[in-house]
Amino acid sequence: MEVKKALPLVLAMICMGIVLLFSCQTGAASHDLSLIIARRIGEILDYTGFGKQSIEQIDLLVRKSAHLLEYMVLAVLLAKGCARLLGRVGVGSLVAFLAAVSFAGLDEWVQLSYRGRTASMFDVIIDAAGVFLGITAFVLYTRKNRPQRREACLEGTMARKS
Repeated sequence: MEVKKALPLVLAMICMGIVLLFSCQTGAASHDLSLIIARRIGEILDYTGFGKQSIEQIDLLVRKSAHLLEYMVLAVLLAKGCARLLGRVGVGSLVAFLAAVSFAGLDEWVQLSYRGRTASMFDVIIDAAGVFLGITAFVLYTRKNRPQRREACLEGTMARKS
């Protein structure tokens, strides 16, 4: 497999490693990190005139937004890599969707091993929504200008088939 062709899958594996590193934190460490971010956002909102916001609400928004965004990025990387590997955007996107949602379930299961962490089906649903949005964006991007973008996405796979 060519390096350029494999790059999205390599980046997806790095993304998965980062997700698992955050999942391996204790509940206290995870909470402290998101609380730091929530407090900064609260300060910015207060400074810009939005008034005092509940840090707990901002913290919840930070945590759930992180789930959505990290799985959106993972989905795009997996979809691009699978589409290149399999030579078809639709099939690659389906494989990427199944792989990313399965990984979301595994990620939640891993959290059960760490003190103060729990598994949440709600988080898996948020992750799946991020996967759906990421794959939808990827498919729309590759099909918007079908001939040029589709070939750029699948670079190398179509040439070998002919």
